[in-house]
Amino acid sequence: MLAEALRKSGLRQKLPHRTTRQDCANAVEALLVYGYLNKLVSLEDAVEQIAIAPNSPIDGLVQLIKMVAKKIEERKSNTE
Repeated sequence: MLAEALRKSGLRQKLPHRTTRQDCANAVEALLVYGYLNKLVSLEDAVEQIAIAPNSPIDGLVQLIKMVAKKIEERKSNTE
């Protein structure tokens, strides 16, 4: 599910071409944990994003991945 959500989010292209599905899933886990530990997303926000997904939990994960990635980019641009 995590690797599929990464692909659907459009962020798969940020990883090296030969990255395995397992490593893609690990990258999503790392992204979400980073977002949580740096207070970019709360557990409540994450659960809500997944719960309100219109078609499947994967769609919710896609939105969550995009949200965390966007917040990371925003924080990065604010510190430059």
